[in-house]
Amino acid sequence: MSVRAYLPCRSLTSLAAATLFAISEINAAGGIDGRPLLPIHVDPQSHPQRYRELATALIVDHKVQVIFGCYLSSSRKAVVPVVEKWNRLLFYPTLYEGFEYSANVIYTGAAPNQNSVPLANYMLQHFGSRVSLIGSDYIYPYESNRIMSDLVLQHPGGKKLSERYLKLGASRQDFAKAIQEIRHLAPDFIFSTVVGADTALLYQAYAEAGLDPLRMPIASLTTSETEIAQMGAVVAAGRRLIFSRSTTNKIAPACNVSSHRIGHRSNPTCVGKPPIFKCICLLTHYVHRAMMRLNVCGLICLEPNSMPRKGG
Repeated sequence: MSVRAYLPCRSLTSLAAATLFAISEINAAGGIDGRPLLPIHVDPQSHPQRYRELATALIVDHKVQVIFGCYLSSSRKAVVPVVEKWNRLLFYPTLYEGFEYSANVIYTGAAPNQNSVPLANYMLQHFGSRVSLIGSDYIYPYESNRIMSDLVLQHPGGKKLSERYLKLGASRQDFAKAIQEIRHLAPDFIFSTVVGADTALLYQAYAEAGLDPLRMPIASLTTSETEIAQMGAVVAAGRRLIFSRSTTNKIAPACNVSSHRIGHRSNPTCVGKPPIFKCICLLTHYVHRAMMRLNVCGLICLEPNSMPRKGG
């Protein structure tokens, strides 16, 4: 019987490509006891309700035991009750805002203590304590900005000058207006949790406004090599970014995706190599227990709270 993985993706995005890349490596090495991993593509169309429906269908109709997927926190929260009901595992492959725990979810992306705290410490030390926050309009930016606000306000002289959210798919004009408002406030730095293709629009609006990254830089948790490739090196120059990196230098050829996306997306697939996939037909808590004994590349292991511990 083939082992299946769930890939919720509207198109072949960088995260989906990294998962397929990891699966192809496992299959090229002989699969699991000679059985190939068989990815099943579904299209949730970015709707949380659709994520819930498709997750149920995959578990009930396709007998899927392990789900690799979801990108936005809203999609994860839609799927969590499904995997809990059917006692399946969800590997969530991207940044995680914290304040949630499920024994049926493996959170493989960086949590606030791994990115927000060190980024805040760096920006406050090197640039100042007056900040403007801008993010995409959904759960992860809300929570990340709440944490960053607390960190800034705890600092002597810390002040939050503004906090603004733009809908996913906002226009170039929307970002130009937001940047002009921030320019008028003149913060010491801008904290961005804008995600996806919108990231390039934010940075382009910043560059077109003539802002100086040496005096008022953008600090971001959600900008990686993928977004930098979209906006270009000139626009991206001078930004302060923090994100997890993979230990591999390999490139997923489908969309030229490298370490950040492979790190988040293929880590869960790689930690799912034997003996994990060998026992996915067993109860979820046995898989979870086996996960606790794994160590990926000597750098990543799973904590009891289902979060990865990263670092040498």
